[in-house]
Amino acid sequence: MLYSPKRIKLPANGNFKRVPPREPADRQENYLDRFDFDTLFSDVFISDGRVWLIGPPFSNLEKELRACTFNWNWQDVSNEVHFENFDRMSRASFSTDDENGLLEIDGPLGQWTIDVETPPLEFHEANLLVTQQQDNRLEWIAYWALFNVQINGIDSIVIYDNCSELYSAERVDQVLARIPGLKSHMVVKWDTPYGVPGGPNSVWDSDFGQHISWEHCRRAFASSSKTVCIIDIDELPVSSSGTTLPDELCSSASKALFFNRQPIRQYPNRSRRFEGQRVHEDFSLGEKRGAWLASKYIYSPALLPDNAQLLVHRIANLDDSHEPSKNVFAGHFDAIRIRWRHDEKRQVPNVSAPEALREPVEAVTILDKAFDDIHPLWTTLSNSLQRFLDSQGDC
Repeated sequence: MLYSPKRIKLPANGNFKRVPPREPADRQENYLDRFDFDTLFSDVFISDGRVWLIGPPFSNLEKELRACTFNWNWQDVSNEVHFENFDRMSRASFSTDDENGLLEIDGPLGQWTIDVETPPLEFHEANLLVTQQQDNRLEWIAYWALFNVQINGIDSIVIYDNCSELYSAERVDQVLARIPGLKSHMVVKWDTPYGVPGGPNSVWDSDFGQHISWEHCRRAFASSSKTVCIIDIDELPVSSSGTTLPDELCSSASKALFFNRQPIRQYPNRSRRFEGQRVHEDFSLGEKRGAWLASKYIYSPALLPDNAQLLVHRIANLDDSHEPSKNVFAGHFDAIRIRWRHDEKRQVPNVSAPEALREPVEAVTILDKAFDDIHPLWTTLSNSLQRFLDSQGDC
């Protein structure tokens, strides 16, 4: 299934733009080209008895936004709108008994009329997997989905497709529809810019898009899900205890389970395939120092406090420990990657010999076993998907 957000942008000829927060000395050369000056809200929708408007930080626009008139189905609800600021994300909301309606916003920032709906698919009691991506190879998406369904007990997936150029969001939807064991899925046509990475001095203040999408998913799709795991296409979580990720979380009695990531380097030790199509199962050489990269997590929506914020490596305003699990880690696959945040579409090249890798490596046996277990399924699936895979652009 496909979902198209109703993004609200500031008028191109208006008097207001979002002011970049980063000092000039901390900006990379293309900072202003990639900064999101224009998005007021990334989407407007109804969920859990509220109209939600979720987007980038209000920042310098907040005074004028609060001065706007908000009419819901021709009634003034301006005094009922609750404005909230978070890290690289903000939201406004007000209560409603309606499942759809007309929202009119009028004020110093501009004038908008939006038909607002309830999202068409609710992932009730689902074990949900969520990611944001752009132009990852379709075979990577398919293998990532299959692995997490078969190994991690995932039954539903939401992918925020951030304006991929090598294929359409419809193609991603068609691939996910063919994953055995996947009960439901949503592909969001996410047109909010990713924003700007940390730059030369690692100042992370302008990468709004991902933070907005995690909050959007929590409110639009996942509020009644059993568990939600946020993980990238180049990352595969696995448990050394042989249990699924949702079971690991539920048995912990925690609101969220955090796990570190182990670099899996780009030598295809399992297939010796150096050119052509590649997927995660071609690689299992992990750094000997183990899982040391910053944590990712799986969380229980019902247990999170309302003011909790889903960040990339942690959850803000969560009173639970962020100590990573001893049983769970994720392989972070160097070869299953394009540097899309840096406007590159080319796959990271393989190395020709393990000796060319900078760090000592060894085969990660837990991943080897998981790969062997699902290999027959992957062979059948990849054959059935080949025409879809052939349709994507070159990188």
